[in-house]
Amino acid sequence: MKKMQKFVEQIDWSWYVADITKEQATEYESYLDGIEKGEDVEEPEWLHELDYRMVRDKQPGDTEEFEIIED
Repeated sequence: MKKMQKFVEQIDWSWYVADITKEQATEYESYLDGIEKGEDVEEPEWLHELDYRMVRDKQPGDTEEFEIIED
């Protein structure tokens, strides 16, 4: 018996912001400059530790793919 398979890939979009100091902004800008120059740079340690708050989100976009499969 044949079956129909449906594969759905969902993507969510969310925007978050956090307050940073002038020093952190300067450090992050230096990090981005290093990336542009192809230097071996590490992202600032504090980047993932900030107190982010969600300011916007968008409903997921769906991509569907259908395929006949054998049982």
